[in-house]
Amino acid sequence: MIKNYLKLLRPEQYVKNLFVFLPAFFSFQLFSYNVFIKVSIVFVTFSAAASVVYIINDIMDMESDRRHPFKKNRPIASGAVPVKWALLLACLLFLSGTFFSYVFNKNLFVIILLYLVMNLLYSFKLKHIPIIDINIIAIGFVLRVFAGAVVIYNSPSMWIIILTYILSLFLAIGKRRDYVLLYENGLSVRKSIDGYNIQIIDSAMHIMATITI
Repeated sequence: MIKNYLKLLRPEQYVKNLFVFLPAFFSFQLFSYNVFIKVSIVFVTFSAAASVVYIINDIMDMESDRRHPFKKNRPIASGAVPVKWALLLACLLFLSGTFFSYVFNKNLFVIILLYLVMNLLYSFKLKHIPIIDINIIAIGFVLRVFAGAVVIYNSPSMWIIILTYILSLFLAIGKRRDYVLLYENGLSVRKSIDGYNIQIIDSAMHIMATITI
């Protein structure tokens, strides 16, 4: 039972939150004890916020996930975790994450709140709109960089913001490529995939990879 709730949080996805360490790394402050502790707190707080988004997204996608060859095994889609308990867990993570970020750093609180609002809108509506959906994902990574920067009072450079955005866009497009292949094989996936085709995605990935390099 506990295993299913841990799986619901998607801790394997927390690797994305390592982006919060980039400002400290590129400003040569990462190995400062105080800075490392501060950014580690941001990592934990952002991970809690991300889990809220994953839970809500799984609830919203419950029916479509049950038709997906792999996502059907997710805790909510498979019925291993009841929706009401998943919602309770999401509320607890939301309250603890936002409260702690507010106490720790007001600017971090604003970024966390913006991330949550943006991604909840994504879960309810924006993920079904082509182009906007992948941009929301990319902006989420940029917000991680800002979250890591505000607690060490470091202003991220234009280059780290642009590179983070473009690299994230590349990864998001790659994920959409998987969906398109499933769609072309007759499997039902999210609505936004209607706005993509394999030729457009491959061209976009080549462009993003070239710009990133």
